[in-house]
Amino acid sequence: MNYVANPDKIDIWSDCNNQDFEFWYRNYGYECLHDSADFFCKDGYVYNEMTAQCYKYFKEEKPFNDSKRRCGSESGSLASISNAKTNNFIHNIMQGPAMIGAEAVNGHWTWPDGSPLTYENWEKTKTEIQKGTGRWKSIRGQKSEGYICQMDPEQRILVTG
Repeated sequence: MNYVANPDKIDIWSDCNNQDFEFWYRNYGYECLHDSADFFCKDGYVYNEMTAQCYKYFKEEKPFNDSKRRCGSESGSLASISNAKTNNFIHNIMQGPAMIGAEAVNGHWTWPDGSPLTYENWEKTKTEIQKGTGRWKSIRGQKSEGYICQMDPEQRILVTG
């Protein structure tokens, strides 16, 4: 079960389609809400309605693999960018160069979930997005940069009784 009780009688659940939620729905009248206003992000993360994901810029400089681990410890991954609007959104929350999740695997660029890049914005192995231009460049080895994590938002449940 993954919820946090709030003083305003709204409980936060990560999954409205599980047995725990069904119990609370049947016995206590909780209701699952499904529009974007009913999602929230952890502290410091910003919700993007278009992708239905939460994003956060981390200024601390880490090599690519350490950045991946840190995002994983936040229950997320390095950011995936599927279109220009998402690229612009991420560019707007950055405070400096930031690593994103594109990685060359067996000669093919993929995102953390294994999907191929369908949108690219290269400036000229591991990637970062440039603060000034929003364009991408490939970096190699143990170079350290800030990074962008993305994660699923939580859902809010209203107490109706």
